[in-house]
Amino acid sequence: KINEEFKNNKNNTCTISDVTCVSNKYGEDKVEYNGQKKRKVTKISLITYGKYPISHKIDYGARHDSKILYEQLNNPYNININVSQNNNEYFLADSAYDWNKLKEKLMKMKYVPIIGNNKRNNKKNHDALFTSEEKKVYKERIKIEHTNKIIKNHRRVNCRYDRTIESFQESLLLSFIDLILNQ
Repeated sequence: KINEEFKNNKNNTCTISDVTCVSNKYGEDKVEYNGQKKRKVTKISLITYGKYPISHKIDYGARHDSKILYEQLNNPYNININVSQNNNEYFLADSAYDWNKLKEKLMKMKYVPIIGNNKRNNKKNHDALFTSEEKKVYKERIKIEHTNKIIKNHRRVNCRYDRTIESFQESLLLSFIDLILNQ
């Protein structure tokens, strides 16, 4: 299914990134207190091609989303994230990823980053930053939110019951397989 999506890139499928937090019950590693969520959490950073996950990273709950993604893009053991067949594929992310260093990295990878404006970083009007075409493409970001929801429908991913990160990662990979087979 994923290879068909790559070959038949007629429906403006984009590479999209987002982070979701997982509550912790018994986990012992990669767990930190997240001040925003006010509990101990583990973060899952996903990179998807359309609705299909192509890369993930599990990290501490207090780390910033943009730093997690930057490390994820630099990891040589990930599958080839640069699946772009043309040199102008869009990379979508929300305003948490509004970081110049990350945007430069994406441009080096031949992506066109469409990242929401973080009002704390920039005083410019958000609507003025996107062209009308980019606004239409940015609406595709909802696909990763749906992917996160489908993945978190699995009990062992929604709340971390596993003590070790390895067994939690296996549960996460099983939810990816289920997502791909049932779509």
